[in-house]
Amino acid sequence: MSIVSSANIIAYLEVSSYSSGIQTIHEGIEVFVKNVSGQPFESTVYINKSYDGPGGNTLRLDEIPIISIKYIIIDPYDAIKIKNTMTDSSLASVVVDATNITLTIEGGTGAGSDVLSKATNTTMALLVAAINAQSANGWSAEICDADYNALLTSQLYAQQIECVQENGVAQDWQYLQMGELAKNIKFNNKTGEVYSESGFPKGFQNIIATYTAGYATPPADIVFFIMDTVKTLYSIKTKNAEGITSSRFGDVAYIYGEIKKAGLNIPESILQSYRNIRI
Repeated sequence: MSIVSSANIIAYLEVSSYSSGIQTIHEGIEVFVKNVSGQPFESTVYINKSYDGPGGNTLRLDEIPIISIKYIIIDPYDAIKIKNTMTDSSLASVVVDATNITLTIEGGTGAGSDVLSKATNTTMALLVAAINAQSANGWSAEICDADYNALLTSQLYAQQIECVQENGVAQDWQYLQMGELAKNIKFNNKTGEVYSESGFPKGFQNIIATYTAGYATPPADIVFFIMDTVKTLYSIKTKNAEGITSSRFGDVAYIYGEIKKAGLNIPESILQSYRNIRI
């Protein structure tokens, strides 16, 4: 998704089509804007993004401004136990990411991967059944507590489990973990600071957040900056003047040279007030 639409770029440049050259400049400028500011600008959903627990009641999310928070997961605990019993394989692993649970076997008769979607297997009970459906490849799973059956797989932590075979003997149960939801969340949309009554325990990648950040409507000055910079660079390109160090169009002067690798100097002052400095 772009901060400025291709249709608006075409209209501003007063050209008939969104050529590959215009697209390259446009996309490059938008990446530049996001890198300099540390912000997405367009409304963006971040699903199951992991953070190190800071300890205390405040967590700072990376992207701002925050539009909404769906949930934040804390306090990991064992939810599903899983193992692989194929003794002729060299490695069996389970990877949980934002969208899938991937079961992989290397070597032996069960070699290959099975990808189980969280969107399809929405609850722990459904996921356990889906894992057990791969029993021909040695996979088996059990719920750790019957009360967890109805819980959502979206609450599973991003993790990787190695079910290594040792001397032809399958390893014992390994555990997929999930977490409690942080309680009574309040947030400062401008700073990205989130307060929770339940706190954020100190740890490594032990906090999972799903939230939306950016702007429903991108700021007018950022939109202008992108369109005008694209127009300037496109004009330079069409005049074969990429090596120029200064240029004047009527009463407006442009000086290029700060993006040293490209030999250009795009003014960044408009971005300063939007910088998101992460600590």
